[in-house]
Amino acid sequence: MTETNRPEVRVSMAAGLTWEFVVPSSATTCAEQAKEMIQFCDQLYKALGDFLVPIEISYCIHKLGKDTEIRPDGDTGEGVIQELRNEDGIRVSEFIESTDVAGPNVRWIPRVPFGRNRYKIHFDGTDYTIERSDCTPYRNGKCRQDMAIPDPLELTVTHRPAQNIQSVTTNHVLTVSVAMHSDLWLRNSESGRKNRAYLLDFFADIADAISATSVQRDKYRTSDFWNDLSVYSSDDDYIELEPEAIY
Repeated sequence: MTETNRPEVRVSMAAGLTWEFVVPSSATTCAEQAKEMIQFCDQLYKALGDFLVPIEISYCIHKLGKDTEIRPDGDTGEGVIQELRNEDGIRVSEFIESTDVAGPNVRWIPRVPFGRNRYKIHFDGTDYTIERSDCTPYRNGKCRQDMAIPDPLELTVTHRPAQNIQSVTTNHVLTVSVAMHSDLWLRNSESGRKNRAYLLDFFADIADAISATSVQRDKYRTSDFWNDLSVYSSDDDYIELEPEAIY
């Protein structure tokens, strides 16, 4: 990627649109939840393909002295931070290996954020791969190189109570959440249309890989995202600014 044709990947610290893929959880104890979470992430990896390649994953394994019912507000035990990094991409076998902890302790793994990734994007007739270092942070429509830089998409796997989710009857759910921090996928241009097609295929692959029973979509209407990147509904440079317009 040369400086002359390098695409500008604008990002905001805030998210604008989100998608949450939901699967009912059958786990009732922490030991069952950890096993279920590992299997769930294994399934998710099948959807990543060449669109999203994990480079860094940092998550917490809670070690409990004995098996217990899932209690999100109870004793969380000893927290062990597992940090993975591989510039060539973290393989699913590396992640699964990292979930092993020494001793007879029971594991509880409520959340796995894919913190830093490499993404496939299209620009000016060519496909590129980008990561966080290729992004430019914006605040109130202006470039702010002094700010922290988020990933253009934020991918997080969680196991949480099934509150306000009418599509499931279980007490807990497993979810894959994707939050958008860049306008790459919203532009009303040939590159924007190509990038949306890549993102749509990625979402479809997620839904298929984890057998999602529903998809929760949201637009954060009061988010700084819209002002930071100067993305407005009346702007012809952008598509309809609703998550349903993409997937």
